[in-house]
Amino acid sequence: MTSLKISILPLVLGVAVSNVVMAQTDCSNYGDDSQRIEKTVDLEPALKLFNIVPGSLPAWNNAAKVEFDFGYSNIDNINELEFKVFTKTPWPLSNGDRLRFPLQDKEDRSVGFLYVVSGPGMIFDGSPYTTYERGDLGSMYDDELKQGKLKLGIVRERFDSSSTFGVNVEVKSVQVSFCGVVKDDIDSQELDAARNNLLTEQGEAVQHYLDANITYRATVTGAASDQNGNAISSVSVNYIDPRSQKNITKQFSDNQEYYLHSDGKVSLYYTNGNEHNNGGHTVTFERVNLD
Repeated sequence: MTSLKISILPLVLGVAVSNVVMAQTDCSNYGDDSQRIEKTVDLEPALKLFNIVPGSLPAWNNAAKVEFDFGYSNIDNINELEFKVFTKTPWPLSNGDRLRFPLQDKEDRSVGFLYVVSGPGMIFDGSPYTTYERGDLGSMYDDELKQGKLKLGIVRERFDSSSTFGVNVEVKSVQVSFCGVVKDDIDSQELDAARNNLLTEQGEAVQHYLDANITYRATVTGAASDQNGNAISSVSVNYIDPRSQKNITKQFSDNQEYYLHSDGKVSLYYTNGNEHNNGGHTVTFERVNLD
């Protein structure tokens, strides 16, 4: 389960960064390949937050939007998601005011939002301003984070009648960081022109698995020939495109580029020659951001 921690901090000049960095926080509890990925977006001019009544829907329509690009397109095993909001003034919230972080198209989850909350009668007067963890809600952000991007909404809610509702909350920077495993965007599969030839009695296709509903660029390299020395220059590729539910079979030829969008399962094989074929090919799949 994704754990999450949110903080709200007054801005300290010279501290905010705009690039994606690998922070020093230890993520080894989630595997040796897990690393903390961090991105800060500086806002100039400062972003003024909208005030809404708690529970107002759709919160997304009333939210200020901040977009993050973490520089990767395939991130897995997301944990310890943390938001930090740097404000223009040091004490923007008091008496139970709260910040809400909605996502687009997820308004149906009445409790599925993350909050920065102070207790009744309390004023945020420290640096950093840290709230409690909401690990049960952090996973709602995973779908976007796995693609290496996040479009985050921020609104300010009036928690009770004594809240400082008329005081502007101006945001100078927003930071998002989390533990995650950056997966290789390039995958490949080797084929044997004899063993993977479906025209032979013992021939079998290779089942290769990709991330579903993702567009890949595919290329074929290698060399193969039949028993007479004739070149075999293509590989058969079969998959289902979930957008149309069509079963698609294509021939991928040497040194050409192709694009495929599958349900995650791809069959690769030959339909040339016989069991005396020689050589083989490597089919390389690379994720692309066409969707």
